[in-house]
Amino acid sequence: IDVGWRTTDYLVLDLDQGLQVREDLSGTEELGTGLIDQALQRLSETRAKVGARVNMLTQQQTTNGNIDVQVKATLSGIQDVDYASAVSQLNMQMTALQAAQQVYVKVQGLSLFNYIR
Repeated sequence: IDVGWRTTDYLVLDLDQGLQVREDLSGTEELGTGLIDQALQRLSETRAKVGARVNMLTQQQTTNGNIDVQVKATLSGIQDVDYASAVSQLNMQMTALQAAQQVYVKVQGLSLFNYIR
């Protein structure tokens, strides 16, 4: 019976000490909750920044893919050119340019006073 009372006394003592520790830690709980809230806020902000960067990288990857397709198409066009046709077309364009330059020179020299004479 003596042991039972001691055990009960220890139980009551432990409960009293537990309540005292809980009262002492009540401010710590609020502080801990505040720290957790701040950590969650920072985590959320970091996730948003990482998401924005991933989005930017995805857009850049798409742009690079489009440029790659254009470069390959241009390269294919250069490699597959019919040189005789290209030279003929270049000659026609040069003749048209020379004709346009000659017309411009003649028109530039004209004025209303030259027309009246």
